[in-house]
Amino acid sequence: MSIELIGDKQLFKALLELTNDSAIRVMRPSISKALTPVRRQAKNNVKRNRRSGALQRAIAKKAGGKRGAKKAWGKVYVRSKPQNWQGKNINPVKYAHFIEYGTRNIRPYPFLRLALTQTRGQVSSILQREASIKLKQFAGRLRKKHHTRRRR
Repeated sequence: MSIELIGDKQLFKALLELTNDSAIRVMRPSISKALTPVRRQAKNNVKRNRRSGALQRAIAKKAGGKRGAKKAWGKVYVRSKPQNWQGKNINPVKYAHFIEYGTRNIRPYPFLRLALTQTRGQVSSILQREASIKLKQFAGRLRKKHHTRRRR
């Protein structure tokens, strides 16, 4: 599932004019901040396991981008990090999909998809606000850099 940012034409135009690496430097921290409410909501949506609570602790977020490509990405996911509970290693990745989508015998309890739909508006507004702030900061740094070069 993905979110497409629609709106703020000036921001979108300014991002298109940046070089690939610069666009990623502007968007990566913005995406990371925008994913925070999704991660928080996903943790709230998981019915706390009476035994360990491992799934709730394993929900994480990550933002990144490739150099040379004009794409930055972000994801909220379940970490593959075994956790010790009463002498047993529990790895939430091995059962998170059964909880999200259900099985033949267990009804689904969507927590990631539900979190995304519940926070879609928040994500969009945070992403627009943070990207605009980062873009202004980046433009200020470029302006200073360009200004000092011209003086020499």
